[in-house]
Amino acid sequence: MALNAMIHWGFMLRVDTPHTITQEGWKWLLSEARFPFNFDGEIFGLGFLLEDQLREFGFRGSEAGQEADFVDVDRVIHAASEAVNWLELVAVKPLVGGLKPFEAWKLKNSGVYDVATFDDQVVTKGTQVDWPPLIGKIY
Repeated sequence: MALNAMIHWGFMLRVDTPHTITQEGWKWLLSEARFPFNFDGEIFGLGFLLEDQLREFGFRGSEAGQEADFVDVDRVIHAASEAVNWLELVAVKPLVGGLKPFEAWKLKNSGVYDVATFDDQVVTKGTQVDWPPLIGKIY
């Protein structure tokens, strides 16, 4: 699956889970996907709480501890990356004028290279922005 953008807000849900997710669950989630602004192929950023519905679909919640499939990042903003072992908040640094620094959520150890800004602009690591591990401007 293509890895394309990082997400800024909401209720974060990882897609790659070892559990069986119902077909109804996948259909519903994909109907909510708005690439690249709330879905990047690896994680969903949903703007509303639906823990019970996600559990019915087969996703694990906070009862699974570090291995939970979803976490409310609005509620535990900087602690979310400690609540689950697959999510991290990164500081995005501009490499070109006209952009301000911001933070975005991403799946740890992913190949994500694009991020949507708060102005709905998609920018690329190494071209317009950078985040840890820093690579600098490559062209």
